[in-house]
Amino acid sequence: MKTSQDYPLEIDSVTAPGGLGRTGMIAARILVEMGLSAELAIKSVREARPGTIETAAQEAYVRTLEHG
Repeated sequence: MKTSQDYPLEIDSVTAPGGLGRTGMIAARILVEMGLSAELAIKSVREARPGTIETAAQEAYVRTLEHG
């Protein structure tokens, strides 16, 4: 199984006004596009920034990207 450690990525920042919902969703999207599962991408982003990906709709969006 791939982990976030398999994809070292140096991004300076991804941000939106609140810095949680949309920002976390886009960060997770980047990880999914790099090959992580949606579940691991969501988990990794939430570990880095607790409370991110605020709504069920945002989480569902990230999950749809996995099967893209």
